[in-house]
Amino acid sequence: MGAGAAWSQVDATPPAPAASGATMPEPAASQPVNLPPRLSLEARAAATNNGGVDDNGMRRADFITSLRPVLDVTHKGAGFNADVHAAATLIDYARSTQPDGVLPDLHGQFDATFLDRWLRFDGAAYLRAAESDPFGVRTDDLTAANRHNDWGAVAGGALQHDLGREVSFLARESFGVTRSSGVTGGVAGADAATETRLNTNATVVRLERKPTPLGASVEVNRLDNRVSSDQGGSRYTLTTGRLRGTMLVGGGADVSVLVGQDRSDYLLSSHVDPLYGAALAWTPGPRTHLDLEVEHRYFGESGLFRLEHRTPFLVVSIGVRREPVDATSSFGSIAQGSDVRSALDAILTTRYPDPATRLGVVDSIVSSRGLATATSGGAVNLLGDYPQLQTAAEGALTLLGVRDTLSLSAYALTTRVLTRNGDPLSGLAPATADSRQRGAALQLEHRLGAQLSAMLSGNWSRIEALGGSTERSSELTWRLTLLDHLSRRSDLTLGLQWNRFETTAVGQRSFDATLGLVGLIHRF
Repeated sequence: MGAGAAWSQVDATPPAPAASGATMPEPAASQPVNLPPRLSLEARAAATNNGGVDDNGMRRADFITSLRPVLDVTHKGAGFNADVHAAATLIDYARSTQPDGVLPDLHGQFDATFLDRWLRFDGAAYLRAAESDPFGVRTDDLTAANRHNDWGAVAGGALQHDLGREVSFLARESFGVTRSSGVTGGVAGADAATETRLNTNATVVRLERKPTPLGASVEVNRLDNRVSSDQGGSRYTLTTGRLRGTMLVGGGADVSVLVGQDRSDYLLSSHVDPLYGAALAWTPGPRTHLDLEVEHRYFGESGLFRLEHRTPFLVVSIGVRREPVDATSSFGSIAQGSDVRSALDAILTTRYPDPATRLGVVDSIVSSRGLATATSGGAVNLLGDYPQLQTAAEGALTLLGVRDTLSLSAYALTTRVLTRNGDPLSGLAPATADSRQRGAALQLEHRLGAQLSAMLSGNWSRIEALGGSTERSSELTWRLTLLDHLSRRSDLTLGLQWNRFETTAVGQRSFDATLGLVGLIHRF
């Protein structure tokens, strides 16, 4: 990492970059990006010694074929931005060790401005194959076991206006829904899995004066969660009022103190509790930003920590948060994995300030190096039919060099029943969906020659039940892949994969499996 000059180069064939001796300004958000739709098709064949992911005494070999079309569309303009990713994996098992199936992978987002500096709408949605049993084998692109379709959507509108050079007003209303697998009675397995649906309505009203050097804001938030499942349902409502005082202390730092009040309604009770805290927002330069906020609330400590830093060859991000679960939690990077494409975009911001040019460069790097744009094996989206408190931490590092690319990510996620200190009813709800999850992912790519690259990727994940259950599962997967560029648009891949799954969950089996695979990718 000390050889910064070497790492800062890119082996793609993009237009000439800006001069490296000067710091370039960030691109304007309204600058249009209108690349044509990107369509690709991947055909793959794999031979495995354990097609049914059975324990070692019941192994059955199988031959797996799959076809995966992928469509990506990006539009960015002054009044409308949209990103759409649409893919589906069609899997066939020659010896029927698993059922044939179609694994969807759809996600998209948009934001639109209808009245400039007044009215704005945005939304996001996803549909993907996910674990039907959170203690079963994890999702990947070579197995249809333990699968169901998981989906979610969120949409909202905002009235936002500057009342002057220093005063702004915001009123926002959003609605979200997510559906996830669940666990009944702390027991995992096909007979115990349930479907849980969480509906969220969130409202924010804020009046803010920018710190020059003193500022202030008054804000009211309302969160209304309604959960339903095969086992019942619940409702949780939290209304929070905050008064914030902010001071600009120099060096790009804002320091704030917060006071306010929570009104919570759940578990057949209603309470009003004080809150207080402090916050720091620091931007020492165009490449580094830090947010820190800590509050003491009725359920204990709450807040967030976020650090982002980029250089011409490296991007690092760290995030920690503790908050009640809502429907939008499904859209975070914890659930999706580290986004390598976004990291590459951040690394190349200075060298390619034009967004359209930079997007083309990122596409070229991803295809030429055979990178997986989103690491698999993120946390399972496991919801309970009762209010929950989520504590999450994540970190990611992406390094871009002349002949090498490195991507590392890790996460930790703990979800527990939401309780109030001193409430005699707090411990009565059965915490059947409480869990602790950990995971890490690695991608290491090395250019062996002008047309040949090697990729080593690994994923590790672990989930354990809380709330009185002792069930737990862990999985480790390693894959080694060779990528040969047959032409500008076509690539041949050869690979070997090994994975090991261990579990104590009822209805699940520990196993290990080895696969040899060959694939052909064509970009239209």
